[in-house]
Amino acid sequence: MPVLPRFELPHIEREPDAPPVTRIRRMGRWALVIGVVGFTALLWFAAFNRWGTNDVPGALDNSRAFIEAADQRCASSVEAIDAARPASSATSPQDRAVIIDNANAELNEMLLDIRTIGAGSPADQVVVDQWLDDWNAFLGFRRVHADKLRAGNDVRFTVERADERSLDARIDAFASVNQIFSCATPGDV
Repeated sequence: MPVLPRFELPHIEREPDAPPVTRIRRMGRWALVIGVVGFTALLWFAAFNRWGTNDVPGALDNSRAFIEAADQRCASSVEAIDAARPASSATSPQDRAVIIDNANAELNEMLLDIRTIGAGSPADQVVVDQWLDDWNAFLGFRRVHADKLRAGNDVRFTVERADERSLDARIDAFASVNQIFSCATPGDV
């Protein structure tokens, strides 16, 4: 097996009065190189990944009036549901179904009212419509649950997943991102 020649760095003449290259100086140079490369990578990441923008899924950009009106309408529905008899006080599944039906009627009216409130921009309106569609699907699960209770089946309320998250998680995420916490799903079932 042939022996490879040892690689040696070329000899560079230093000026006679130049300070010697110490280990600390070499480490400083490497730290500077790593810092420049890291900063360049950070800028590249920020530029191409829209870092620093308000690009949160579901966040409304131009709909402050919608948010305030929806929050007020949701708050009045939450008050009405909270003022009613709680479903946990029901004496039978059928009794619980009646309580849930009353809450569902209130939520349905809330959704109809919110649908008449216009969002601030067409893009925001698309997001609001998707959120309201999720709400309608969630309300459908509540109705199915009430029907099961009315039939005498004492079953637990469940919501199927629409994608990686359940409908109630998507509804609640939209409410949280837009700070309309009263529009989150109620926990009355």
